[in-house]
Parts: sequence; structure tokens; C-alpha cells
Amino acid sequence: MTRHMESRLKIDPFLELTQRHGLVNAALPQVAVLTLGLNVGTGGEWLIKTGDWVEEEQIIGQGPQGRVFSPIPGRVVKVTSMVLPDGTESTVAAIALEGAFKRTGKSVNPQPWEEWNSTRLFEMLEYYNFLATSSALEPPFHLDPRARIKKVIVNLLQPEPYQTNWYHLCLYEDQNIVTGIKILKKLYSPEVIEFAVHKRPKDYAARVISKFGSGTYTVTWHDAEYPAAHSKLLSNSETSLVIDADSLVALSLLARYSRPQVESFVTVSGSGVAQPKVYRVKVGTLVSNLLEECGVSSSGEHSVIWGGPFSGYRLQTDTMITITTRSILVLNPHETRIAEQQPCIRCSACVDSCPVGINPIRLFEGLEVKDGFQELRPELQRCLECGICSSVCPSRIPLLQRFRQERRNQ
Repeated sequence: MTRHMESRLKIDPFLELTQRHGLVNAALPQVAVLTLGLNVGTGGEWLIKTGDWVEEEQIIGQGPQGRVFSPIPGRVVKVTSMVLPDGTESTVAAIALEGAFKRTGKSVNPQPWEEWNSTRLFEMLEYYNFLATSSALEPPFHLDPRARIKKVIVNLLQPEPYQTNWYHLCLYEDQNIVTGIKILKKLYSPEVIEFAVHKRPKDYAARVISKFGSGTYTVTWHDAEYPAAHSKLLSNSETSLVIDADSLVALSLLARYSRPQVESFVTVSGSGVAQPKVYRVKVGTLVSNLLEECGVSSSGEHSVIWGGPFSGYRLQTDTMITITTRSILVLNPHETRIAEQQPCIRCSACVDSCPVGINPIRLFEGLEVKDGFQELRPELQRCLECGICSSVCPSRIPLLQRFRQERRNQ
């Protein structure tokens, strides 16, 4: 069974920048910088100290979301603090590459996960602190063994312009995606698997979908649109699980080889990138080192965006790749549309473009008047933080930035 979803905001996917390339392994980081938490400023503790030696995939910390594993072997050269892309400050450990890898580049026999029951699989996910994502637009989450999942929605849609992980993973990691889905079926025994797929480019997901027998899945076809990949637009049911291709690949590697999430697939693209590609990157790699490998000039003429052009953060200082990093964009000044904020002209562009039907400027102005905000709080909760309102605003009002700040303060 297939369904067709009409788009709300058409976008240029910018797929042509990376489409002709396969997945590329990024260079190993000479220094890996690890954080205890993802977008979490406090909490957790390091289990290592300066001068310690660590092995690849050794547990080195306990963060707010769970255990932290080293992506490389080496020596701990510093434990300090660092500002993350969203502005929060987090404690980090810097590990200098030294010694032999025990897993990377070596042949490892797969585990017989097919013979395990769901309890053992969930125990493995807990031990290795597996974090899944519905899309690059949303925070990570743990797979809940108490959940009653009737439908698994495999999100093979583009989260934002430039981000092309979905396309490359379908072509080059199709077996791992299929294995990840099979693991979810063992964990939750869902009644149906639904694939959310773009109408164009044609057949990019064919190898994934073809591995399922007739009657065991449905396909929903989408136009090139934004932010259709957000889980709240794909399903509003508590019995549905939305998961993206990146997480399915990581889930497969964990179950088959006991591999923690020490790598991330990162789209490095934009007009300022000499070699736009999708890279397999070790967690902890500094963004500056990855961009240097991609042929990005260090002249400072471009803007570096962590994430997508609508909802991403402009990087003011260097930072590290984490397990949820999906894209780094390098854009020309005219593409980022930097300008001073002006008074609202009541054009209603933000209202017309909001995918969930809230009134962004009314919400923004309500936040400035605390006495009148309570009645607007439900609108803030409905906000997807997709960034469309800020992108289309001719007055450059920082709508998204204000909404994020208010949610963080709650």
C-alpha cells in the first residue's frame, strides 16, 4: 500500500553537490575531544584523568545520558570545559591518538543476535548507551523496553537542504538498515513497517524496501518538502516509533559487533566546500580538522553552520563531532542572509509558513510580556523548532532562537 503526501514548503535539496560521491571515511583524528553529554551543560563524571592511557571503545565516562566510549586508543592529554554549538558549556576530555586499534580496520566475526530474545537485546542497548534519532531535527532518545510499538516508521526523508545522509545510507548501507529494522521487529514485534520515502530521486530506497516480503510493509511517498522528516509530522501516535537511517545503521553495528556509537555520518556541503561529500567520521573529531580535509579555506569568508540552514547553529568557535552530528555546512554570506533585526512589518510570512499552524510572531511578542504568556504556552509546546519562521522573516526577527531559549529555561 502506498500513500502520497503533499508538501507545504518546497525546497531545493542540493543533492547534486554530493550525489556523485559514495560514503567516504574521514581521516582519523589525531586528537579526539569527547563530551559527557549531548547539549547538556552539567552532570556526569569522567572515569579517566590526564595522563591515563585508554583503548579503543573503552568506557571513559558516565554522562547524563549514559556511558561514554573512547573512539580511539591513546593518552588523555586534558580534561577541561568547552562551549557546545548551542551555547551550553560542557566538560570534555581530549585524547591524543596513540597505540593500536583493536576493532577499526580489523575483521570481526558477527554475533548471533538472531538467536537472542528481546530482553538480551535491550540489555545490550542499555549497556552501550544506544541513542536513536527520529531525524536530524530532533533530540536523541533511548529505545524504551516498556513501549508498546504497533508501527515502526523508517524515516528515509531529507531533514533539511544539503543534508544527504538519507540518500547515501540507502545506497551504501542498505544491508545495515535492513538489519536494524529486523532488530526493531525483534524488540517490539510491530504490526507494520512503514517507509517514508521521497518521490524523487527515483528508486534511491529500492534496495532497502525490496528486502521485505509483500504485505509486511507500507510506503508513504513524499514530495521534496521541509520539515516533513520531523517525527511529529510523520505520526502523532504513541504506539508509533519513527527512526532514521543513521540510527538503524548504528543499531545494526551494535547488535552484530557490540560496537558502541563511536562514529557518525556527516554531510559536509555548501558553496564553500571544495569536496562536498558524506563522511564517516570518528566521534570527537574537531570540526576544523574535518573541514580542512574537505578543502575548506580558513580565510573566514564563509559561515560555518552546525546542522541545517534553517535550524542549525552558526559556529563561532571550534567544536567536536558527536554521535548526533548529521551535517556541517559552509555557506557564502549571501546564503546565510545576515542582517540586522528590524521591527515586524505584519507580513504574516511566518504564520503562513508554519507547518503546525501556530502564530510565531504572536508567540515571540508574548514571551516579552510574561503576564500574558501563559495562554500561549501550548503554542510553544507545539513548535517543532524547524526554523522556517526565522528563515522567511524579512525583518530578521530571531524567532527560533527565542523559542529555544524559552524552552531551555523552563
